[in-house]
Amino acid sequence: MSSRAFFASTFVLGLVTACGGGEDRKFGSGTGGAAGSGAAGAGGGATGGSSGTGATGGGGAAGSGGAATGGSAGAGGATGGAGGATGGAGGATGGTGGAATCESANNACLPNAPAGWTGPMAFRRGQGAPPACPGAYPTKVADGHAGLDPGTPSCKCTCDPATGIQGCNGTASIYDVGETTVSCFTVISSEPKVWTAAANQCVKATLNSSGQVTLVVPNATSPGTCAAKPNHTLPTPTWAENTRTCSGATPAAGACGAGETCMPKTFAPYETCIYSPGDVACPTTGYTKKLLVYEGFTDGRTCSACSCGTASSTCKGSVTFASACSGLPIAYSTVSGCGVPSTNIATTQYGTYTPAPSGTCPPSTSALSGAVATTGESTVCCLP
Repeated sequence: MSSRAFFASTFVLGLVTACGGGEDRKFGSGTGGAAGSGAAGAGGGATGGSSGTGATGGGGAAGSGGAATGGSAGAGGATGGAGGATGGAGGATGGTGGAATCESANNACLPNAPAGWTGPMAFRRGQGAPPACPGAYPTKVADGHAGLDPGTPSCKCTCDPATGIQGCNGTASIYDVGETTVSCFTVISSEPKVWTAAANQCVKATLNSSGQVTLVVPNATSPGTCAAKPNHTLPTPTWAENTRTCSGATPAAGACGAGETCMPKTFAPYETCIYSPGDVACPTTGYTKKLLVYEGFTDGRTCSACSCGTASSTCKGSVTFASACSGLPIAYSTVSGCGVPSTNIATTQYGTYTPAPSGTCPPSTSALSGAVATTGESTVCCLP
């Protein structure tokens, strides 16, 4: 036998001997295999495998988690423990933030205009021309007026002095009454005439007189007539206030209560108002301050015609005494009624009668009719 064959048989023999002895040895008397080591599952310890039952002959050592040759396989490790509990649900979604507030330096929650009303608008009332519409309410709607004062009318008549008086160009006379204590018109017919002449004639005096004299003029044969002269006072009506209404505001962002809208504020001289045509009552809440506004007025007042009654006329006049009738006369005195002349009436003086007829007429009455009426009436109601 070669050496190679020898080493081979020797290796086989040794291997057989190490694996359990000769063929005549019985498996029933062998020792059971060692318990297998089952690996623990995740989350819990594994149960070790049971020892294998020895077959005839000695059982091999149990494999790790498996049976040795000839022995029963050890039981596998137990199923791993359940994983950790699912994480809790996330927090609830955050609440919606509150709406932006309206109230600010420039905005406010304003009551909505009721049905039949327009607004809110910017409204100005006051004397003089109204200023331009404010920036937040840029559109002029209308200019108007308030507080009409018609003034105090008066219808009166007067009459001009009478004209056309007749009969005053007759003869005038001056009588020397004498003592100043005697009545001018006492028994004139018995008093001496100092002077007599027709109208506009220059006649020399016939008697010296230093006392009281009386001028007698003719009586008017026709009193003439008077022209009626109306003396009416119909003042032009005036307004206490001028107004301006402006619109065009854009609602602002911001939360308001029911029945309100966030709108721009108004500032003096403007205020926040609503308006409606005609004369109507303001709302009971909100816009409660009322003002009637007008576009204009018509003045239908007139006074009835004037007339004059019958004239009452006299032929008044005066006699002027001078040093001559022509040239450069020196005036001495004038007699225009009854009294003492400023100088004596002497026979060296010349007198001229100048008629000055005078007459008046009673005026008729005049009645007022008609009235001042406003036009384009609207009601404006403002926040108090």
